[in-house]
Amino acid sequence: MAANVQVLLRRSVEAVGRVGEVVRVKPGFARNYLFPYGIAVLPTKENLRLVEKDKAIEAAEEAEKAKLRAEMLVKLAAASVSIEVKSNPEGHLFGSVGAAQVASGLASQGFAVEEKHVRMEPVKQLGEYEVVIHLAADAETKIKLWVLDEVTKKASKADPEAEKLAAEKAAAEKAAAEAPKAAKGAKKPAK
Repeated sequence: MAANVQVLLRRSVEAVGRVGEVVRVKPGFARNYLFPYGIAVLPTKENLRLVEKDKAIEAAEEAEKAKLRAEMLVKLAAASVSIEVKSNPEGHLFGSVGAAQVASGLASQGFAVEEKHVRMEPVKQLGEYEVVIHLAADAETKIKLWVLDEVTKKASKADPEAEKLAAEKAAAEKAAAEAPKAAKGAKKPAK
C-alpha cells in the first residue's frame, strides 16, 4: 500500500484543506485530480512563495462570497416554501417531503440553494415546519415549510374545531329532519 504524499494546495478543497496548506493525501487523488486540475502542487520553496498570491486571490473571492451569502440570508429569512402533496384523510403523506423538494421550491422563488444546503428530516405529515438552510459554517438561517394537501390546499385535514362544528351542524340538521317525522307519527291514530 502506497504512503500518502504531501501536496501544497493552491485552492481550498472541502474536507482536505485551505489554500497554502501542506496536506497529506492519497497518491491517486493527487495524481488524478489535484495535479491535473492545478488545485495542488508539490511543496517546494518556489511553490510556497507563489502560493502567497493564490492566498490573496482566494481571500478576496471569499470576502465577496461572504457578502453575497449575507445578502441571501436576509432574503431567505423572510421566505417560506409551500409544497402540495397527496395525503390520506388523517394528514399522512403518500411518500415524504425532503430536502430536494425544498431546494426546488426555493429555486423557483429565485434562490440559488442546493439540496446539500437544506438540513431537515423527511416530512411525512401535513403541517408547518421550520427548515434550516446552511450555506456555510457562518451562514445559516431558518425558513417556514408548509406541507399542504394537493386537493384541499390546507395544511391539516384533521382540524378539530372544524370537525366539531361540522358534527354539531349535522346533528342539528338530523334533529330538524326527524322532528317533522315524529310530529306526523303522533297525529295518526293507532289502529
